Amino acid sequence: VEITQQYLITAFKKHLGITPARYLWRLRLLRARIHLVHSRSSQAEIAFKCGFKSVPHFSRSIKKQFGMTPSELRRDVGFTQPSDLDDDVLDIHF
Repeated sequence: VEITQQYLITAFKKHLGITPARYLWRLRLLRARIHLVHSRSSQAEIAFKCGFKSVPHFSRSIKKQFGMTPSELRRDVGFTQPSDLDDDVLDIHF
C-alpha cells in the first residue's frame, strides 16, 4: 500500500479523534469494567486479562477513566452475574 505508519496514525486520529494507542487503552478499560461488574475474578486476574502489566497501573487507569477505584466501581455498580452468559466476557465491538 506504500503508506507510512505515521500517516495511518494521523488518519486514525483525524477520523476518530484519538490515537490508536489511546483507543486500545480505552477498549481495555471498558473490557476491564465489564469484568469488574460481571465476574468474580480478582482485580489482578482482570488486570492481566485486559493487558495491564501491573495491578497498580490498572487501578490508576480505572480511577482516571471512571473516577472510582476498581473496588469502588464494583461496589457502586453492584456485582451482577448475568444468567445467560458464561463467566467469560464477550469482546467489545464498536
